[in-house]
Amino acid sequence: MARIPTASRDRVPPEQAAAFDEYVLGKDVTPIAAGGEKKPTAVVSVRMTSSEIARLERIGRESGQTVSQVIRDAIAADQPPN
Repeated sequence: MARIPTASRDRVPPEQAAAFDEYVLGKDVTPIAAGGEKKPTAVVSVRMTSSEIARLERIGRESGQTVSQVIRDAIAADQPPN
C-alpha cells in the first residue's frame, strides 16, 4: 500500500494534511479531495526574484500555509475595512 510522499503533504494547509493519511494508490479519493468550500479562482502569473520566491516558501513552511494562501493573507491584510 503506497502512501503520498511527505513532500506533497508539506504543500497543503495542516487541516488538509491529515487527509493524506487516507490517500492510498488505487483508492477512490474523490470525496476527500472534493471537500471544502469552493470559491471562484484564477491563476495569476507574477515575476519574482529567486529571493522573493524563497521568502514566500519559507513563510509558507513556517506558517503551515501554501504559497497561495500566504499571498492571499498578505492581500487581505492590506485591505481597508468595509
